[in-house]
Amino acid sequence: MRPTFSIIFFTTASGAGYGMLFMLGLLNLRGELPSATAFTLLSFGIAFGLVTAGLLSSTLHLGNPQRAWRALSQWRTSWLSREGVMAIITYPVAGLFAGSLLLDTAPTATIILGVLTSLCAGLTIYTTANIYSSLKTINEWHHILVNPNYMLLGLTSGCCILFAEMMIFFGGLYEPMLIICTVLLLVSIIMKRLYWRDIDRQKATSSPETATGLGAIGKVTPLEHPHSQANWVMREMGFKVARDHARSLRLICLICLIAALACVMLGGVIVENSMAAIFVLAAVPLLGIGVVVERWLLFAEAKHVVMNYY
Repeated sequence: MRPTFSIIFFTTASGAGYGMLFMLGLLNLRGELPSATAFTLLSFGIAFGLVTAGLLSSTLHLGNPQRAWRALSQWRTSWLSREGVMAIITYPVAGLFAGSLLLDTAPTATIILGVLTSLCAGLTIYTTANIYSSLKTINEWHHILVNPNYMLLGLTSGCCILFAEMMIFFGGLYEPMLIICTVLLLVSIIMKRLYWRDIDRQKATSSPETATGLGAIGKVTPLEHPHSQANWVMREMGFKVARDHARSLRLICLICLIAALACVMLGGVIVENSMAAIFVLAAVPLLGIGVVVERWLLFAEAKHVVMNYY
């Protein structure tokens, strides 16, 4: 599949934004969310900014962006439609949660709104991941680890941003966030490595022989090309990335994720608060680069069965 910047930006930015909203609701449930007004405004501002920028960029990939609203009507059968519905529902719920924190309303109401925000944010990431993992025509996407990897990287990105904010705002080390970020980064690295190893070993479930039913006779080859020049399907779904390039990009992704993990852990062991905050803050762009490369590879390494025809 041909990687498109708008979709890559959408999945990385919105994933981080929803990851932040999920963690804000979870921390509030545990009674560990900082009560500083400036922290609340900045956290929700960044989260809403990432989500909105990501959703707007996703419409750039549509042939007729002005008709995007029609996709919402297909929520019974389409994960894309379900993702759009959940994204819309999350806005007012998270907005009420932010307002409840700023106005210091009844604790019970704030906890309920926080739980609903975490639930909506988590479901939105889940529905977005299912847009890809539900496609049986692409082996690399219809894989058991695609959905967990997508959700893990979204939550990890949001956690690292929040952890960096806490270190900058309050100086002291917040150990629960350190543990959560460390565990999420470590699991993300392991899961991504397992996914790449698995797709390298798996065999294609569809071929010209299985598609035509002539495999018992022998290898099927076309008499002539179906088109005299490349068409839209060939350009969009026939993108190929060289094996050497894919390996290099995988290495870059892993290096960025491992470097982000190292920065988070260094921030946890350094006594000097200012230096600890710098290390944790450095983990955010490193993680962002790693996720962007990972998302580019997710598309570039995907092979659609329609290319058997060509």
